[in-house]
Amino acid sequence: MPDASTGATGFDGDTGRSTVESEASVQARADKEDYLKDATTDAAINAYKTLKDSYTKAAHGGSEARAQLWMTMDSRFRANPDTLAASPDEIIVRAYHQVVKRKNTFEDSMTGQDRSKYGKYTYRYSPATKEITIRSKYPPPGTLLYEGPVLY
Repeated sequence: MPDASTGATGFDGDTGRSTVESEASVQARADKEDYLKDATTDAAINAYKTLKDSYTKAAHGGSEARAQLWMTMDSRFRANPDTLAASPDEIIVRAYHQVVKRKNTFEDSMTGQDRSKYGKYTYRYSPATKEITIRSKYPPPGTLLYEGPVLY
């Protein structure tokens, strides 16, 4: 049974498709906002920023060599947030990338639940030949969907 839809819609002018938000998508958006406002999540993000500054900004003790270490450590946890951490700095970086992974999970469930709908259609009927032409308007110049006699 499909999820209930909220009736909220969005429109993509490039593709001419509308999306209808589902209840699951709305709930995932609310959960994501709550998660990002959580004190533990906020602390992990702030600790990551402070640690990054200490490696990459000269005013905070950073250097070129430390910046290279940072990039290596950060890219390792970015690739796999579940990698085991071996130092206090790695624990901070790992915690941050786990926050990002969870945020992305919420975003995936938000977009995965919305249902795509086609955009506008144009119909042209010729009484002389009793034929109809149906085209989708988007993406421009449109796509011919049906052309022929009216089907009864």
